[in-house]
Amino acid sequence: PKTLLEDAFSSGLANLALRFLNATANSVASEQAFSIQNLQITKIRNRLTIEHADKLNFIYINSRALNEIMSNQPNTEEIAVLEIEAENDFIDTWKISRSVMDLEYNDREEKIEESQVSDVAGPLILI
Repeated sequence: PKTLLEDAFSSGLANLALRFLNATANSVASEQAFSIQNLQITKIRNRLTIEHADKLNFIYINSRALNEIMSNQPNTEEIAVLEIEAENDFIDTWKISRSVMDLEYNDREEKIEESQVSDVAGPLILI
């Protein structure tokens, strides 16, 4: 037989139990929170209040995220080196293309001189 108290509190208690038991205890976020809390609260720091422990956990988690974001960005020295290397590559390709253009220009000048000489002196006869 159920008592009056069991009838009155059973549905509320069941709902509360379902809310707590539905959360998976081995989810990534909860595992990280528990491991961070184990790092913060030790035998030496056992008088830490809940508020201070929460603040330390918040700082720890966000500092890790901020460090990860900052580590993915190259520093300004690396950017400057990359820009200088890109400029050097551009100058090298420009020099190569310029030397090729100079060779083509010199070839044209030689052809023009040969054609002008052959027109004036006549055909060259090799013996």
